[in-house]
Amino acid sequence: MPTVRVLVVDDEDFNRQTLRYCLEPIGFEIDEAGDGVEAWALLSKRGDRYDAILLDRRMPGMDGMTVLAKIKEDPALKDIPVIMQTAMDREEEIIDGIEAGVHYYLTKPYDIDVLVSVVRAATDDYARLRRVHTELAKRSGAIRLLVQGRFELRTPQEADALGVMLASGLPRSAAVAMGLSELLINAIEHGNLELDYASKTDLTAAGQWDKIIGERLELTPYRGRVVIMDVRRDAQKAVFTITDEGKGFDWRAYMDLTKERAFDTHGRGIAMARKLAFASLEYQGRGNIVVATVALSEGGLAAQSGQDPAPTAGHSSQAEEGDETDKAPEPVIAVAGSVPAAVESRLRSV
Repeated sequence: MPTVRVLVVDDEDFNRQTLRYCLEPIGFEIDEAGDGVEAWALLSKRGDRYDAILLDRRMPGMDGMTVLAKIKEDPALKDIPVIMQTAMDREEEIIDGIEAGVHYYLTKPYDIDVLVSVVRAATDDYARLRRVHTELAKRSGAIRLLVQGRFELRTPQEADALGVMLASGLPRSAAVAMGLSELLINAIEHGNLELDYASKTDLTAAGQWDKIIGERLELTPYRGRVVIMDVRRDAQKAVFTITDEGKGFDWRAYMDLTKERAFDTHGRGIAMARKLAFASLEYQGRGNIVVATVALSEGGLAAQSGQDPAPTAGHSSQAEEGDETDKAPEPVIAVAGSVPAAVESRLRSV
């Protein structure tokens, strides 16, 4: 089994030992740094060995935010998930960390179950990203010759493979591959297999999620269902339309990262795909159709930025019902746990 190594950066020996005590028994290898200078020395020398970084915000000398900035500026390190540790009442610190690219927040004192689940989720996501990079490096980019096509798939494994294949040769191919895979897997798990968010939370915590997916794929009526991926591209853009056979869902709740899901080990996929992978992302119908667009030409389409698409009438049956539901959702940034009112109001303006 591959080694999963986490760098713990904290100027308090008690905190470092606590994190080691929680993580080592379940298989993580831990390196420690007592301040930012020591952490950066380790990262500069062998940063590629780390699968996640647990970073304290407040340290003497080089603080956590300075270390974070250095990580994000380094092409070899910028994708390593950073989990920032701080006190929940540090309002400015929370906002600054999120804006700087923190993946998760952990508050002190630690909740052991939350700590373990967040670190495991972060390292699993990073392992998946590295697999995508490896697969993309093997591809010839011949998929760029495709002008129009249709693909059918049933399983998460097929979703990962198709995402990599279709992203090969595109701008920011790793982000696009991850984004397409997230959308396809969502269509399989929550669309065709009709497994809801709460079920995934419980089954993941129990280590049963993959088992249930495999079993459900063979049950009636799910085994006959497919997800369809339609691809259309020209000189300016590539458009991916994903359709599942499920009942649909309230997609608005998942278009942005929210504080309510900050401690969850899942639920970020659609929001991160929207932010990092696509020029636009929009759901249609009852939520069982999603259209993702990748810009290929700056002249023909807005530069790839993950910005919200302009609201368009008729994108969902819920939007047609009127009220306030047809308005684009306000962006919300993820933080861990309950948030003071002053913080929440500022986050909504980020």
